[in-house]
Amino acid sequence: VASAEPAVTPAPAQVVAPTVQPAPVVLPAANHFLGKVSGLVKNEQIHLEKEFNLVSDPYLADHAIEGTPYVPGVMGIETFMETATALTGQVPQGLKEVHFYLPIKLLRNRPQAVRVNGVYQDGAPYMEIESDFINSKGFKMGKTRLHFTAKTLDNFVSTWSEVKQAALAYIEAPISVSKEEIYEKYFHGPSFQVLGGIIRVEEKAALAVYHTTPRPQWNDGPRTLLANPMLIEAAFQCCGFQDMAFLKKTTLPDGITEVAVLNRAEAPKELFLYGVNKGMTADGKTLHDAYVFDAQGHVWVEIHGYQAIGQ
Repeated sequence: VASAEPAVTPAPAQVVAPTVQPAPVVLPAANHFLGKVSGLVKNEQIHLEKEFNLVSDPYLADHAIEGTPYVPGVMGIETFMETATALTGQVPQGLKEVHFYLPIKLLRNRPQAVRVNGVYQDGAPYMEIESDFINSKGFKMGKTRLHFTAKTLDNFVSTWSEVKQAALAYIEAPISVSKEEIYEKYFHGPSFQVLGGIIRVEEKAALAVYHTTPRPQWNDGPRTLLANPMLIEAAFQCCGFQDMAFLKKTTLPDGITEVAVLNRAEAPKELFLYGVNKGMTADGKTLHDAYVFDAQGHVWVEIHGYQAIGQ
């Protein structure tokens, strides 16, 4: 999910093309979102091109608004995780300062090519996804569009201990809002229906059940991924349902202060989402922390400072 275009889009950071011939680098097994790497100087910078289309990314058909597929923010997170791993040779703990500035749309269901640039800033990789609008005659129209940005996260400090007792207290309680009721409200198609139900939704917190989707994201078997993006998606939807219940409006991801992926294994059948409402930002966005955890109290994904913008 990506938010609507803001009034002002910041200018892309200046990422200079490599000045030395990059040495051959073995890319990680998780490389679906890397696309074509056009330049890579390890531990300095990386440049790649990725095309999103309904053939290689069939899940996009289930993430469409009024018939137009949008590249989900969580797949942008996965793109950044794979990019950072290719750049550094190590899988980052997560990402910080994630911004979803401008959605990546497949207008008229046509493929959309993007560029992903990564460069070290202040000792850590900074990454951005950008694109150009090319008209039917092959000419670039307007300025380069900046879509998503992020930095890698290290030295993550968990706050799970502060909410663990409250999060675990009702996991055996019955579901109060069914999956069918949820997806009557949400636009998500089968491969993005990651909530099995809402157990509790209150003004300050929401508890939901994770559900493996009724249709996989890919038709030819799962991909090796680094961010466990569907768990992040479930956390977004849990927080979004709370916004819908109490603010009576739909909210979409706008940014994240930090997201840590603490378990990259295949998700078990039973997981839970706990979203904590942290109030509103100064510019009117809802603010949440979110936790994906199992019945034993182990956290799989932890999100701090998830900002969502009303539609």
